[in-house]
Amino acid sequence: MDKEKRHAFGAHFTSEADIQRIIGPTIVKPWTERIDAATRLQDLVEILKELMNFRVLDPACGSGNFLYVAYRELSRLDLRLLARMEENFSAKSVTKQALTASIISPLKFFGCDIDSFGVELTKVTLMLAKKLALDEAMATLGRDEMELGFYDGVPLDNLDKNIKQTDALFTEWPQVETTIGNPPFQSKNKMQEELGVPYLHKLRARHPDVPGHADYCVYWFRLTLEHLKDGQRAGLVGTNTIRQNYSREGGLDYIVSEGGTITEAVSSMPWSGEANVHVSIVNWVKGVQTGKKRLYIQEGVDPNAGWHREDRDAISSARSYGFDVTKAKPLRTNARGHGCFQGQTHGHKGFLLSPNDATAALAKKPENAEILFPYLIANDFLGKKMDSLAGI
Repeated sequence: MDKEKRHAFGAHFTSEADIQRIIGPTIVKPWTERIDAATRLQDLVEILKELMNFRVLDPACGSGNFLYVAYRELSRLDLRLLARMEENFSAKSVTKQALTASIISPLKFFGCDIDSFGVELTKVTLMLAKKLALDEAMATLGRDEMELGFYDGVPLDNLDKNIKQTDALFTEWPQVETTIGNPPFQSKNKMQEELGVPYLHKLRARHPDVPGHADYCVYWFRLTLEHLKDGQRAGLVGTNTIRQNYSREGGLDYIVSEGGTITEAVSSMPWSGEANVHVSIVNWVKGVQTGKKRLYIQEGVDPNAGWHREDRDAISSARSYGFDVTKAKPLRTNARGHGCFQGQTHGHKGFLLSPNDATAALAKKPENAEILFPYLIANDFLGKKMDSLAGI
């Protein structure tokens, strides 16, 4: 996608570092704990069977980055499990047999996206993931390539039924064990302009329980929870507004109220990509999880400046170190006041005129002064001033 199309759809490339903030706590950590805690060979064999049938969905898959990293990490978990069989249970013959049957299948990975090229690219990405994982397996375990020659990545898997060009908000989701991804970013103030009025009417008719002022990504958070079964996990990237006001009420409040437990989260961090936004990352399980939960906040705007983290008994949907604002109630004095609590928001470019057009409209019809007004945004006040100060 070019820049304009990415902006319109809220589609943004996710770096591997940010993907790992989801894959790690949602997929790698739970499986690693199970593998390392196994005390019998039979336990590892059962875990291996479950691992081979573990299904992953990215409902806004883009070019397949999340699915690629998930595939690679699951393949490495497979190697970890086989290594334990050999090292702890002297089961080399068993692992040799298991290795030929434990190739992670791309057919266990599912994705949706509205971009046709992204869908086809995701299919290719998963094919490459399989070949690279096989190469890593042979190098790690020291197997003769001829021994595994018939597992060299061919024939290619047909992923047409797994990766589909469709809008996930209006289609049936496949049954999986976990959902991951980076849903589109689009603020409530831009949705009408970028997505169009007919689409918004269709969206809100299909999902009437989501507040109309919520961010676009909230729909994915809500649907993800609704498709999870007890004990299943999910991890998604969202704009940091998902912990505030209507977006929090429609998404994270709903997740927590319906039995979800936030297990690890990044409260707020500047996005590492091109979009000029701050994002939040949320990992959760449907059900109860004992033990501490980890909450991160990035210090400042430089991703290399360091992170602050706390291990807590619970992480609220507001994901704050301070008070749990989800329990706050409206103040009567504010509800009855006549103040303006938000700056001017034109809502759609159709409401904007250039200075020349406005001048012409006023000259032609002076009474237009009743409806035509100049306006400023914060950047008009602060941007030029800060630029001048930076040059001192």
